[in-house]
Amino acid sequence: MPTPLRLLVLVLALLVAGSVGRSASADWTLIDDRWFELSLAGKPCGSIHAMTEAEGDRVRSTRTMQMRLARGETKVEISSQTIFLETAKGEPIEASMRQAMGGAPVETTFVFTRDGNEWKVAIRDNTASREKRVPVGGWLTPAALERFVRDRMKAGAREITYQSIDVETGLEVVSVVMQKKGNGQANIDHEPAARTIPISIWSSVDSLQKLDVTERYASDGLLVDSTAKLGIGELKTRFTSKEKAIEASQKSGAEVLVNSFVPAKRRIFGVMEKTSLALRISAKEGEISEFPSVGAQRVTRTGPNEIRVEIEADRGSAPVGDEATNPVYLARSTLIDGSDPAVRAIFDAALPKDDPAAATRSSRDTAEILRRATEAALPNKNLASAFASAAEAAKLRGGDCSEHGVLLAALLREAGIPARIAVGLVYADQFAGEKNVWAWHVWTQALLPTRDGTGLEWVDYDATLPVRFHAAHLCVAVGALEAGATDPMWTGTLSLIGNLSILDLLGEDAPKRNAKEPAAGKPTS
Repeated sequence: MPTPLRLLVLVLALLVAGSVGRSASADWTLIDDRWFELSLAGKPCGSIHAMTEAEGDRVRSTRTMQMRLARGETKVEISSQTIFLETAKGEPIEASMRQAMGGAPVETTFVFTRDGNEWKVAIRDNTASREKRVPVGGWLTPAALERFVRDRMKAGAREITYQSIDVETGLEVVSVVMQKKGNGQANIDHEPAARTIPISIWSSVDSLQKLDVTERYASDGLLVDSTAKLGIGELKTRFTSKEKAIEASQKSGAEVLVNSFVPAKRRIFGVMEKTSLALRISAKEGEISEFPSVGAQRVTRTGPNEIRVEIEADRGSAPVGDEATNPVYLARSTLIDGSDPAVRAIFDAALPKDDPAAATRSSRDTAEILRRATEAALPNKNLASAFASAAEAAKLRGGDCSEHGVLLAALLREAGIPARIAVGLVYADQFAGEKNVWAWHVWTQALLPTRDGTGLEWVDYDATLPVRFHAAHLCVAVGALEAGATDPMWTGTLSLIGNLSILDLLGEDAPKRNAKEPAAGKPTS
């Protein structure tokens, strides 16, 4: 069983913002059937069921995960299931993924076809189809990976390196380095009998999450448990019985929202009218990662453990690479689908076809109209879903910051305006019972003509606010959100949770604060 990247990404989705399962088929031979209980910060929060089956020359690996976590006073259930079909030689055939993030399930299928030195993968989700190419060779399918790790351990390896492919992050090829740290013993407390077994202890780091995960394996190469240290507590996976795993998935789990807040060093007055802000960001441990200079913010590294971020709310950033022409920022996807009738109704009401002003309206005016329409269309501000789609948000007329973000992105794309999602932190005077905090947040960026008409720029829009945007937003990543709630754009933020110190530079070497103090900022993330 691989390092729990998808678990960490799903936990992160809960910071910002159903049950699935299957049994072994009668015509398939069950090769392996394991259950794991999950805990976060010492509290039960979910389960994993890992099953491998074979039929003739085909091998099928199924991983079903269920989690129940708290966002403040709100309990949220999320689930994810991946099924990967491969040949006995480890060649991919097809895969599927099903996610339920507190709303209707999202299903995606992947069909592999050999095309020279590449696999051509046809991807289909609830709303759209697309194609992706991945290299032939160099990475291992799930069952082949299990065999490889077991064989290397049995051969006495001290270091194991490999590449695998992660379905839940949209077929990202992930590089992993495992290093043996020693040997020990572990207590197994379920059938056939409670016992103590010898184990090997490994440190595992992959190229996406860049977190050091401790994994312990039995002598036959099967995972006994794993521990990933997050700022909100340790996420543990432990081999157990089916009954205990299911019990863990049914208990109300750890609180993840409030525990992820970054305390402000002092109150930022007049936040809604704040047009400029300078921040000093440092990591509590280790070197701070790079933050992007996108939208309103510009980032300067001032040391290995510190960066300076200057935010001008009215500023945009030029597109880089192929961002100006990349169709992904206009595409319909599972979470961002403007063709859904409920989303389309909001669009048509905001921009009626018979509006005489439409012919002379600027793209910026259109974007602001759609931002306001998004805020008005979601009057029920709540934390009940982890990451619902734009269509679900429109139908339910509510959600948190992530629902506001994807709905606005869907509306912008329907208007022909490229849009993407930004994730980071926003300052709030009061939120979830806490005062003067930076809370994890999601908003939208639109690619618009510059004011002088000489080019294009990414401009920030926050549909949760009564104003377009204010300067107390700190962006840590942007992306088109192709892979949904487990998109790779989230992975770079994992090491930041619980590891940030944020100091505003008001009154020091930053612009003076605004004199007025409007109502306190209250994010819905």
